Amino acid sequence: MVLLSLPQRKGGVGKTTLVRILADYFGTRKRVLLVDFDDQCNLSNIFLPMEYVDRGRHMRPPLHPDFDPAMPDMADWSGRSSVADIFFPNRIIYQYEIAQLGRGRVDILPADSRQLIDVREREKELEEDGWETLVEEVIGDFFGSRELANEYDLVIFDSGPSENSLMRGVIKASSHVIIPTIMEQQCVDGLTSMSGMITEEQQRRSSSHPLTVVGIQVNMFRKGTSLHAGFLENVRNMPVVGELLSPVILPHRVAYAERDVKGVLPRSIFDLKPSDTARQKALEFCQFVDSRLFEGDANAS
Repeated sequence: MVLLSLPQRKGGVGKTTLVRILADYFGTRKRVLLVDFDDQCNLSNIFLPMEYVDRGRHMRPPLHPDFDPAMPDMADWSGRSSVADIFFPNRIIYQYEIAQLGRGRVDILPADSRQLIDVREREKELEEDGWETLVEEVIGDFFGSRELANEYDLVIFDSGPSENSLMRGVIKASSHVIIPTIMEQQCVDGLTSMSGMITEEQQRRSSSHPLTVVGIQVNMFRKGTSLHAGFLENVRNMPVVGELLSPVILPHRVAYAERDVKGVLPRSIFDLKPSDTARQKALEFCQFVDSRLFEGDANAS
């Protein structure tokens, strides 16, 4: 089982869109689980009819379609399941099925914004008692379990744009990482520290449990814009960072964002015409990732 995360401290780099593209691509022939550790719930809201609570301040997953309060083993269950449940013993954890696609399938373990914020707040309160370490260990133990590996070929994590125990736990649980970036000053300035954080984790790993950097993925690139071209040239010349740069540059295209809008058809970028530039670049990106995650198993979509 491959555990892929896309960590980034800065928001607005298109992490969730990249996760969606990868899910559409791999879901046709792999068993894929999407995991939303972002309390903004953007990934969850794309695929599920999330519910607003607390006067719209928070979002939670809908009732699970398999929930039946008349069943004895579900009598103590609220009927909702989220990734936050892994931190609480005795909670029932049910993934939500999104789609059956070809030989594969895509499921999601959604976010619950209030509960994830509670986990982060406890980190601040119980720092001296090792809560941060506990959070990271729980993430690693759950997603590194044999049971999950028997059920899925690929787990893709979406985490929030801040360095906390949730992001660090996701990175520690991962076998592979993609670092998304856009060609803006703050994001480019932060690439050295982001790659440094990954390098530190790599150095802590044993040879039997490596962490592979798939690449630093440039996203939302505006071709013909001197500012973006200049930043890209700078990134290519940066020590260490330049060597990790993905060979695929994803352009700024409305078609990517449109796929995340409910009701817009076609739902997948890969259902656009083969001649469509956005589809072609998405396919190029996914095939590159495929070659790094599943060597020798990359097939054209």
